[in-house]
Amino acid sequence: SDAQTARATAFQRYKQLPGIHMGKGKQSSSTEPKGWKTIRPLALASLHGLVSLLGRRNATKGDPKLALALLTRFRSLVPYFIPFPRMAKTMLKSLLAYWSRSTEHLEGPQKREVQQIRLSAYTAIWDLSTAVPAPFLDLALKGSYLTYVRRSRSAPASGGGAGAEAISTAVEKAAAQAFMASCIVEMYGIDLGSSYQCAFLYIRQLALHLRTAYAKKTKESFAMVLSWQFLSSLRLWTLVLSAYPGPEELQPLIYPLTQVIQGSMKLLPTSKFLPLRLHCIRLLQQLAAASGLFC
Repeated sequence: SDAQTARATAFQRYKQLPGIHMGKGKQSSSTEPKGWKTIRPLALASLHGLVSLLGRRNATKGDPKLALALLTRFRSLVPYFIPFPRMAKTMLKSLLAYWSRSTEHLEGPQKREVQQIRLSAYTAIWDLSTAVPAPFLDLALKGSYLTYVRRSRSAPASGGGAGAEAISTAVEKAAAQAFMASCIVEMYGIDLGSSYQCAFLYIRQLALHLRTAYAKKTKESFAMVLSWQFLSSLRLWTLVLSAYPGPEELQPLIYPLTQVIQGSMKLLPTSKFLPLRLHCIRLLQQLAAASGLFC
């Protein structure tokens, strides 16, 4: 698979690092390479410095050029993270924060720099996900989804006010959500086995929220389902399943997702939520067109 090829390539790069000389016939990453003890403290200290610097988002937020320079050079350091999965996990948290940075209220060069930072952060997440052994990929898939959900709490058009500024804010929010969604769709193609488990978990979570709304029929339970955040989750999983609709891919999850979408449409069948039903109809059409199934 592509994931196995990427991991193999990363491990080959790891063996070619300065001071790394693999013993003859030793191919397992659990075997400590000759010379590794010499450079291990130096590698660990360097990675710790990088993680600490990127983790200080308040410091680098004022200087996008510094963050961009660090993230741009990150790819050459990926092999060093293979022996340090805990360091990679800490790095992932910082990368997700950069990946989800907002470009609202930014203009000109500063806006373009932040956009480049977001793209570089995603590239770094991809490189780590295809290099660092399991369960790092699972952490990256879950972390990217949860970050997307947190950034989707409000609708793109909920900036308030009217006029060019409100429209610009709405466009920025929509573009940010679309960018993050496209990144997640691509990441879920790295390893479909891991992706299936993660998608199943969060689609089931949506179904539980929907069941709670039907059972309790309270204002709070309705608000959990009839929200932009819930709809954004449905849209994301529609994109993911539509991208990998084959029987050996994520097709078994299409039926449960369809049931959640249909249940959301029928929860409060009033004219107030007509836009929500139109969104849901579009999602059902996307799933049917991608899979050829009509659930």
